[in-house]
Amino acid sequence: MQLVVSWSAADPDAPAAACDPYWDYTPLLLHMDGTDGSTAAPTNSSASGILIARDGGNLSSTQARFGTTSYWFAGSGTNSAGTRIISTPDLQMVFGAGDFTIEFSLFVVSAPAVSAILVDGRAALTQGAYPTLYLSPSMTLGYYVSSADRITSASALSLSTWYHVAIVRSAGVTKLYVNGTQYGSSWTDSTNYIADGLVFGASSYHTFPNTRYGLYGYMDEVRVTKGIARYTATFTPPTEAFAATQCVVDPSYALLLHMDGANNGTTFTDSSTSARAVTAVGNAKTSTTQTKFGATSAYFDGTGDYLSVADAAGLEPGSSDFTLQAWIRPDNVNAGNYSFFSKRADTSVVGPFLLRREGNVLSLKHSTNGTTWADQDTGGTLTANTWHHVALVRSGSTLKVYLDGALAITQTVSGSLHDNSAALLIGGDTNANQWIGYIDEVVYEMSARWTAAFTPPSVPYT
Repeated sequence: MQLVVSWSAADPDAPAAACDPYWDYTPLLLHMDGTDGSTAAPTNSSASGILIARDGGNLSSTQARFGTTSYWFAGSGTNSAGTRIISTPDLQMVFGAGDFTIEFSLFVVSAPAVSAILVDGRAALTQGAYPTLYLSPSMTLGYYVSSADRITSASALSLSTWYHVAIVRSAGVTKLYVNGTQYGSSWTDSTNYIADGLVFGASSYHTFPNTRYGLYGYMDEVRVTKGIARYTATFTPPTEAFAATQCVVDPSYALLLHMDGANNGTTFTDSSTSARAVTAVGNAKTSTTQTKFGATSAYFDGTGDYLSVADAAGLEPGSSDFTLQAWIRPDNVNAGNYSFFSKRADTSVVGPFLLRREGNVLSLKHSTNGTTWADQDTGGTLTANTWHHVALVRSGSTLKVYLDGALAITQTVSGSLHDNSAALLIGGDTNANQWIGYIDEVVYEMSARWTAAFTPPSVPYT
């Protein structure tokens, strides 16, 4: 599997829909593009999950969310007919107890007389650990698993309107989103999903043609992602067709830690091309309690715990431009000093930089001679139990700290930052000023990613 990096929509370097950071985890992608009126099975753009179309239906230029066509599902609005798109059984479609995302664009022409099945993983005449999403006659959505409704809402969809719909499980919690907004309540979901294929547009009861419960409408941009929760909070729905190319990690990254792992784990992986060893010291661990992206973040309780990355040439900023960024979530903003980025050998030695919280503000120090700090400045305001994006950026002779995309601290740098042999510490320093709270998505790169105010990344660099 390739190392990947995802792009933020706010990132000026991001190519439009050029790549998908989770392409390796995508067993099914249907663009529904083709010749108007074609009855052939939709082209599958992913590596597996070949599909077949049954019982009528066709590509249609009458409606298209993206591209020139979508797929027309000619269900009668009753339980007696329905067009279906059926995925070939594939182990990559067995979600087990892990994360997953099922998403598509939906356009309903008429309300069903009985509930129309939109996504169905059930075997014929089987009720159990299978995902099923349906549209009721009142135009509301429902998520049905193991013979019971799990997510419902009184909010009705409108006819003749395109919607983005997504079913997402993240760390044992399943949510349904419509146009990027959560629909209904969250469901604590420990289901071991055993379906090895999915059916779209009608029931999967293949051997019973009179129980199709088919959709009368269109679908476009169908995508299934296994092992990844693409959305964990309110998001902007896709504005263009899904990319079908794997993103390759930026070689300028010196360190890439997305803090993903098992709950209470002590293994931290550097996903940059350097694949540096990361040592968890003290009680540093991954935690599902709070996370900015993915299933876990790193948690530090402030009692001698931090992550240590051994010194290397690629971690010494010298006179080069660089960006060191992370998402941080302090447990409190009480008085005191609590470091989250540092690089100094012991309490009596300074280093190239030290970034910490002093009470509810950020503090930056830097050194060029290794004996004294050149500056110490504070700025910005932190809030307890809130995720903040922090970025330390050098551009030319200027060091800047951005908090949530806004400039908080500016310092002038004369020459090279001090080159020492100390490890890069995340979540603490050698002066017992350890972070208390969570840290997620640490990226260290040898370029100035931002030189002015910006919108913080909305997706992980994974």
